[in-house]
Amino acid sequence: QWILLETAYPQGLVSVTQGPGDQAVICGSSYVLISTDDGANWAWDLAQDQLAQPIYGDWYAYHFFDDQAGIAVGTNALDSRYVILQTFDGGASWFIRLTAPGTPQPVGLVAVDFPDALTGYSVGTNGGMFKTVNGGFDWVPIETGPWGASDLWEVEFWDADHGLIRTSDAVFRTEDGGQTWSSCWAGDVFGISVLPNGIVYAVGAEQLGWSNDQGVDWNYVPIPFQYANRIQALAEDTLYLGTGNGIYHSFNNGLSWE
Repeated sequence: QWILLETAYPQGLVSVTQGPGDQAVICGSSYVLISTDDGANWAWDLAQDQLAQPIYGDWYAYHFFDDQAGIAVGTNALDSRYVILQTFDGGASWFIRLTAPGTPQPVGLVAVDFPDALTGYSVGTNGGMFKTVNGGFDWVPIETGPWGASDLWEVEFWDADHGLIRTSDAVFRTEDGGQTWSSCWAGDVFGISVLPNGIVYAVGAEQLGWSNDQGVDWNYVPIPFQYANRIQALAEDTLYLGTGNGIYHSFNNGLSWE
């Protein structure tokens, strides 16, 4: 059962994630909202005066290590530069860790993933990908990918070396921390989701794929959806799929949906 939660900023919501402690975090266009009471009330976060260096931006993804330390990624809305921020006090203040040229459109970095406390990856538009090996203090670009200038929409890593990134029409995998990449899915792909045991799910046009070996080999099953927005695997065989017609779930690896 789903309950509609109203916020003061109903437009431009782009993602929701678990924040520090028991907080829920909604990222949107030019704002971030925080709730500590299961969505009953929402407070503004990432106000400009919270930053050690002022910046006006759109924030698309968060990662929190604990209830104090976290990373936010997005774009500077004034000049379309990629931006990565870091906090050590639960979001009360933020420090700019990276600003780099973005694209003509203010989309910037849209996803971030930390497989461990030191190693992290962030991806975004125009082929932008960055890596840190010291917990987010310093970031370097990864420019060896075969995706060229394609927009990168998701990044998922099992450990510091093994992971996946997704464009709109391909999934690429690495076994050496992003030094080399190989294509493991060709064709429309609207979302990926990984489990800690190496299982990965991907959803494309009217098909669901799953792999038991981090994307090396795939099995496929047709699904009754031409387009999907996102897939989330909670456990083996337990899947949730966002489509233009609503949210569906499957408990048998996509053989049937409700």
